Amino acid sequence: MSYNFEWSWNLPEIIFLGLAYSIFIIIFTSLYKKQSEKPHIGKALLISFVGFISFSIDFHFQEYPVSIAVLPLGVWFLIFFIKRSDEERWRIYRGYAWLGFGFNYVFLLTGLLTPLLFNLMYDKNDPTTYLAHTDEADVHLSHESAEPQTLHNERLAAELKNAQIEEFDSVGWHREAEDREEKERFPYVLSGVEAESGSDLKAVTFVEKDGKGLLIQTQNDQLYVRTEQSVLEKGE
Repeated sequence: MSYNFEWSWNLPEIIFLGLAYSIFIIIFTSLYKKQSEKPHIGKALLISFVGFISFSIDFHFQEYPVSIAVLPLGVWFLIFFIKRSDEERWRIYRGYAWLGFGFNYVFLLTGLLTPLLFNLMYDKNDPTTYLAHTDEADVHLSHESAEPQTLHNERLAAELKNAQIEEFDSVGWHREAEDREEKERFPYVLSGVEAESGSDLKAVTFVEKDGKGLLIQTQNDQLYVRTEQSVLEKGE
């Protein structure tokens, strides 16, 4: 059985993108006002966009894609087509070209700061971060070896507040299942649950047979949580 991780919005990323574009507007406006000979504002914006194009080195910082601009390809392109043909025109527009290239480093900075702000706003080691909204939660069979169960929503919400995160050995679980000839340790899956608003966290949560174990599976990690009481009830 496959599960899709749907898109949602990331509040820390939106905050820094808004800050970055605000900085761009401030610098662009300041540069424009200081010029005695005003360029066409649409062309100046286009020059900035072209100047942004660069050869970059890409990597991931705490799961976020980040790029370091190395070569100003856009600026070189503009120098070749504008400066060679009209030196005076290039003098008017060159500031916007380098502004565009320089903004690669503003986005680099926001890319490095976004996960730091995220960690301040959201705790990835707290199960309630992934299961913040459970009012519409339901449980379904993910393996035919288990009996039908229903979810006790109120108990789930209460148990999550004091749930204990535990270390687990997935390889050991697999070997144990083979030795006991058990087909599935987590035969139930939760639906209708949502992570904290603005976290952009997507997870699939599996429920253990005894109803006391929750395996929260994200795109890059797994979190195993134990509750004192079972969150499941016998189905009809």
